[in-house]
Amino acid sequence: MLKSKENNRAWPLFFLLSGGTATADDKTKRDFRDRDRVSADEDYEVRYFAKQHRLTTEEVRELIGKHGNDRKTLEREARKLRG
Repeated sequence: MLKSKENNRAWPLFFLLSGGTATADDKTKRDFRDRDRVSADEDYEVRYFAKQHRLTTEEVRELIGKHGNDRKTLEREARKLRG
């Protein structure tokens, strides 16, 4: 920890190196690009999607291979698959 000269308060090094503006709790720096995708490379995402739609992980990976990784498309195709 380093101390600032103004108020003798200790600041974490990452805060000082980032210029003191970019913190993990900055709610304005949010990114939702990945929320509309299902990654076949991430086992936890495949398992979660499979559990949600009562499919096997193999069925989910087949859907991703056939229809891409767009979540809305996959949800639509999963409903068709389960009838």
